[in-house]
Amino acid sequence: MTEGIFEIIVHGRAGQGAKSMAQIIAEAAMFKGNYIQTFPSYGAEKTGAPVQAYVRISKKPIKVHTPVRKADAVIVLDPTLLETINIKNNITEKSVLILNTVKPLEKIKQELKLNCRIVAFDAGSVSRKHLGNDFPNMPLLGAFVKSTNILDLKGVEEHVGCVFLHKLGKEITYKNIAAVKEGFETA
Repeated sequence: MTEGIFEIIVHGRAGQGAKSMAQIIAEAAMFKGNYIQTFPSYGAEKTGAPVQAYVRISKKPIKVHTPVRKADAVIVLDPTLLETINIKNNITEKSVLILNTVKPLEKIKQELKLNCRIVAFDAGSVSRKHLGNDFPNMPLLGAFVKSTNILDLKGVEEHVGCVFLHKLGKEITYKNIAAVKEGFETA
């Protein structure tokens, strides 16, 4: 963690919306008057390949331009990534890990043996309920908002509306907002 900067890492697979989620977080923070930085990191540009997206939020200009190493929040869209990434390298005891999983929280705590706050729930089922597909990024976005208090739910909902309305239309936009709300309530 860099002093005075809130740092986030989003781990996912291409096509799950990790990059979009990071962009929404950053832009929503910018509209609250913060300085922001966001960028993805990925290898092969194909659906299913591992992707990381980084976000920095600060009240002052951000001068660091490297990937986030120790994050205040780590969000994992695909729990199978825990088998291939060393999440412990990015977590401190002050971090919050927000995880999409079907496993009970106590089992996650036993398996990961992390000394941080963990928010874990089946974001995929929330997404399927609202959107008909497994896009865990919107429910996990809601969980991020509640777990960190960096952004407010209303501002995020408004920004999701702004970003998606012209791309996806009114019906799908409202379904995404509903998924965000349920993720917030579940966290």
